[in-house]
Amino acid sequence: MIDGWVPAVIASADTPALDGMLATAAHSLEARVEDTTISGSGQTTFVTGVHRDKHGVDDNNFSSPDLVDHPHAFVRLKEARPQATTASYVTWLPFEAITQGADLQWSHDYADDGDRKAIDALVESLPTTAADWIVLTLSDLDAVGHADGFDASGAPYKAAMEEIDGQIEEVIHALATRESLASEDWLIILGADHAGSGTTHGSNIPEHRETPLIIFGDAASSGTIWPPPDAVDIVATSLHHLGVSPDATWGLDGRVVGLSPSGPPAAALGTNLIFNGNAEHERGQDGFLPDASVPGWDDPDWATTTLYGSTDFPQSEGPGPEDRGANFFCGGATDGATSRSQEIDLSALSDTLATTSLSYSFGAWLGGYADQDDRAEAELSFVDASGEVLGTATLGPVWAADRKDQTGLLQRSASGTVPAGATGATIELRFTRASGHNDGYADSLSLVLQES
Repeated sequence: MIDGWVPAVIASADTPALDGMLATAAHSLEARVEDTTISGSGQTTFVTGVHRDKHGVDDNNFSSPDLVDHPHAFVRLKEARPQATTASYVTWLPFEAITQGADLQWSHDYADDGDRKAIDALVESLPTTAADWIVLTLSDLDAVGHADGFDASGAPYKAAMEEIDGQIEEVIHALATRESLASEDWLIILGADHAGSGTTHGSNIPEHRETPLIIFGDAASSGTIWPPPDAVDIVATSLHHLGVSPDATWGLDGRVVGLSPSGPPAAALGTNLIFNGNAEHERGQDGFLPDASVPGWDDPDWATTTLYGSTDFPQSEGPGPEDRGANFFCGGATDGATSRSQEIDLSALSDTLATTSLSYSFGAWLGGYADQDDRAEAELSFVDASGEVLGTATLGPVWAADRKDQTGLLQRSASGTVPAGATGATIELRFTRASGHNDGYADSLSLVLQES
């Protein structure tokens, strides 16, 4: 766990170890962390595999963590494999409040050269350690960011990243000296608790939320992880690699990523081309918060995914899709407008588009809360290879009067002909607030192309 890791620094700094890993690793430079973008909640998510509404850490004080229902993943590993051995290396001392279940628990304050001492201790132990799972936290990059700026092109921040790259290389070399290495299958996962901008972090913005995630080893696939992963995926992936199938009662969030090739589905006729148009790819939240990431969508702000049945939100029965799932899209805990978008590549249909007239059907369920005019709109744009918009269709908004002042969603649809020359499409969801938080709602978005 590299504290305060800005993705762009990998390209700007001299990082031969990371560059070598990236050549064969599964990776993303758009992995999402908690909306609080602080170390307490971010690092706890990193090791528990659940979002902050479950583990209970919303600050850096660790005042009321729920480590009974949502403990450190080491505890879960021990439940499944009591003989397993674990090790924890901590350089931010408050985090010791979360480090449960480690057979080896090493800690030293980063302000007293803790990162360097942690690397030395780990490198010394790696040739002979019996540990099956090791978690190492590094803090110096964040300290430099606060002092000199989270600036990927700035000399201090680049120098700190280059030092970490050298430390990573030391770890890899130490691992290579294990006499038992040929019969072992190691997976190295590099992630972060947050990024930053200026000399700070803590805002729910892409500059603070998007971080690198690198998964390296023989078991890892090669290439970009799609859709961009989430910090909760780290525990799910680690347990899978260790041969542990999580018990449903553990309530883990996240999915296994980076161990098989991934990519957006190829466009095809007669199928819904909008990925995660039903908000079901990740669990929803009980209300507005936390603002978890929305897989498959460019998600720059407070728009989130909410559970049907949350108090004062749409229910599982009432106005809305008949085949609704567990979740819907929501404008979020903000007094402003929010949005999210998704680009759809139509290149798989290029031959058909060049020779055949295609029609489209565009649909969505849109709504809001009670007599408030908080609302959502969905816009479809067809674009050519240069990005020029060739045609649009807009659904909504659905006003309170349309809903007869009921909380819920109503169906809206549009159809037409795909413009000649189209090579892609963009879907934009816009949520507009009238009062309170942003209660614009959307669900069950679809875009289907057919021969005319």
